[in-house]
Amino acid sequence: SYIATSAIVDSIVIKILHAHSFTRTSSQALSVLSNLLTRYLVLIASACGQYAELAGRSRLSASDVVACLNELGTDVDELSGYCSTEGIDLSRYAASSAKRLDDLAEFKIPSPEEFGYGLSFLPPLPGATQPRSPSPTPAPAPEPVKIERPPSPLPQHIASTTGADYTTQVPYADSVLASAPPWHLPNRPPPSSKPQATARFPTPSPQQALLSAYHHILTHPVHQPAPPNPAKHKVAMALLSQIQSNPRWDAPTTLYGNIVPCPPRVATISPSYPIALSTLEDIRAGKDVDEKKAMLPPAPARPVFSSDRPVYLASQQASRLPELARQVLPGTVQARTTRLTHPPVLQRGSQKLIYGPGISAPWNSSLASGGGPAGQQQQQQPSKQSSKGGEDNTSANGKETPTFSLPDAQMFATWDYEVKRYQDPLSRRGRVVG
Repeated sequence: SYIATSAIVDSIVIKILHAHSFTRTSSQALSVLSNLLTRYLVLIASACGQYAELAGRSRLSASDVVACLNELGTDVDELSGYCSTEGIDLSRYAASSAKRLDDLAEFKIPSPEEFGYGLSFLPPLPGATQPRSPSPTPAPAPEPVKIERPPSPLPQHIASTTGADYTTQVPYADSVLASAPPWHLPNRPPPSSKPQATARFPTPSPQQALLSAYHHILTHPVHQPAPPNPAKHKVAMALLSQIQSNPRWDAPTTLYGNIVPCPPRVATISPSYPIALSTLEDIRAGKDVDEKKAMLPPAPARPVFSSDRPVYLASQQASRLPELARQVLPGTVQARTTRLTHPPVLQRGSQKLIYGPGISAPWNSSLASGGGPAGQQQQQQPSKQSSKGGEDNTSANGKETPTFSLPDAQMFATWDYEVKRYQDPLSRRGRVVG
């Protein structure tokens, strides 16, 4: 029981303190030391049991204890050295009385014979101490049949001087029991209550079954494996190289690579259709505009998804599909699958419909909204003067390098929208009462 175990552990702790020249101790210190010793012993016992289970054994062995002590940082050599030095002095305090031996007998592990060889969920095996089950009641004897000839009594054989004549095998037809009535014969076995299992289908002959198998193989041939697919092989090799180069369970080489600002959940769509400032003035003046004259690049497409951080933690893994698509798919296909293009400009006859006040294009030379052709000429003049002064910078192999610059432009939206301010409260619509 737990109380007896605690008493034994407390007495062991008291003996250890007495062996180390302690004359007294408090109850709190005794309980703390007993608790530590109990936990240590429980840890060793459970670890030894786990070693035995891993080895496939049901009982502990000395190798399990040695392996457990090695894991706890104690070697067998250290224990032997301790026993040869300090253990000799401490052995004088380890005397056990008859009462202590009786207490230890309660914790004795029962022998294997007491357990038996059967499992706990199976009935016990029959033994000498187990009471035998009562014999079944004999069947009622049939009515005696009148026999004309009375049965002849069994002859009394004279005891033979030899002691091994009874071992001679005698056929039943030649024995004395052959002429005896059938009362000495065992009863017939009762008819089995379970019906005999009958085959649902008759078993065919081996030759017929073999011919049927040959016919099925000839009429249903095995499909030939498909030829190797280069695209699948390319994807598989790219995924394999990505897994080998970027394993998931390796710690990142930086501590700050995974720290990025939180991206906004909802981002506004900026204007995407550019119009040059000179063309914009012609449109406002009502002049005809040559559409092929000024071809400006549109705004970049918006990504469908964005990587949250450049380096991922081992506990928060990201998908490998974006990187795999970047390696395998062509540029045009990847752009169509990973980015959303802006809606094109609508036309009403020959007039292009643009909305909003417009914003400056990202390639403008000045962020001022009032830039025009005059500003462009003023910016182009110093570039020409600098090109004359430094011929080495503007020439390559004795030839002048072509210069190209986009004109200043403004970006307009291609859809109608209502500008809302965050200071203004949202308008509440009245409920429709039906």
